[in-house]
Amino acid sequence: MASWIWTRTQSHHFALAPEALWRIIADPAKLPGWNPAVAALVPRSTDPAPGTALDFVPRPALVGAIHSRTAPPAVVVRRVPGCEFS
Repeated sequence: MASWIWTRTQSHHFALAPEALWRIIADPAKLPGWNPAVAALVPRSTDPAPGTALDFVPRPALVGAIHSRTAPPAVVVRRVPGCEFS
């Protein structure tokens, strides 16, 4: 069986000062507050450093339930405080 990694990139635009924006995106658990496609994003660590796994639950509820049971966790790839989080 061939193995593959599924990735997705998405852009959002915020009319905020960089400091205000960082306070929002630095905490993955806040993602459902500004992205209606996400029901939950729960880090498995209190410090979401690179390598940290995150339990991602998309909306709607049926998709979220299936995804939660079958998909691997999301993983923090880069985190540069005040600058980048992916």
